Amino acid sequence: MITSQIVVQDLADPNEVFAAARAVAGATTWRRSTFGNVHMLQTTTRQAPLTSVHYAAGGGWYPADAEDDAPTGYVLVGFGTAALAPATDRAVHERLIQGLGDWLSARNLRWSWQYEDEVWVAGHYDRPTRPQ
Repeated sequence: MITSQIVVQDLADPNEVFAAARAVAGATTWRRSTFGNVHMLQTTTRQAPLTSVHYAAGGGWYPADAEDDAPTGYVLVGFGTAALAPATDRAVHERLIQGLGDWLSARNLRWSWQYEDEVWVAGHYDRPTRPQ
């Protein structure tokens, strides 16, 4: 599985962020799950790309993993696709990141993104650029 992530660093409605992420991914059916203090909204597995939103059950900061280098934020969005070819995989995820990033930026929400295990890149107001 190839993955990319976006962290929304300003307070945002996770349901609205998920609706925007689903629109970018072209996904329609989804489910809600709760894992202790984390809620997750996720598209069904028969749709590609797999799209999920994670957020704190009580609102506030999303409880990031202590070993994760992700920036702090309120909503974590994940996209997952089957591995195809490196250039194709990157292009698909850049389209997803750019689409959701444009939606977030249009609402003046700060956000950062990561493709696979690469470094996190700030994306506020500008289209994301590849890390050097």
